[in-house]
Amino acid sequence: MKRIVCCILSLLFLIFCLTGCKFMTLSDSEARAELEKLLPPSRQLTDIFYGEGLPYVPLPEDSSDFYAYVSSDAPYKTIGELKEAAAKVFSKEYLQTIYDYAFVGNEYQSARYFAATDKNGPSHLKINLKLEAFSLLKDIDIESAKVVEGTPAACVVKVKATRSDGTVFDKKIKLVKENGSWYLDGAAY
Repeated sequence: MKRIVCCILSLLFLIFCLTGCKFMTLSDSEARAELEKLLPPSRQLTDIFYGEGLPYVPLPEDSSDFYAYVSSDAPYKTIGELKEAAAKVFSKEYLQTIYDYAFVGNEYQSARYFAATDKNGPSHLKINLKLEAFSLLKDIDIESAKVVEGTPAACVVKVKATRSDGTVFDKKIKLVKENGSWYLDGAAY
């Protein structure tokens, strides 16, 4: 009897390992739906953090300053607004990488943005004009998305991506599940 129970449990475990793992993560169509929600705001935010940045008021030609005021018609006016938007798209771990680059800086470079406080008024967001924009991807083909690895808490999705020079290649995008929702766990663009 013990052997039969062991055999049945082993068989169930084997079936679970061979098929269950696929059911525990996102299907290809579910991954595409998550990417459709996450990639458009990711593109905008990645451009703001690493690409061209927010629109800004040009500095006078004789200025030695390299931080310019962000334009009043920019989609985000404060660091808090940028963080709030990014928290809806990116994982907590990847957010820390973004925040370090965008708002903290390091010993080698200044932060991309900082809040300049006026003596008698509110703070104004400023952008570092010395930082060069990264070359971002031109496009990601969401319809090509295929889950290549997965667990209940994370999955890797392979997509066709296009560089700015038109080169098409396979790119892997990691999604992680936090508090019941899926987030990008790294740069998509």
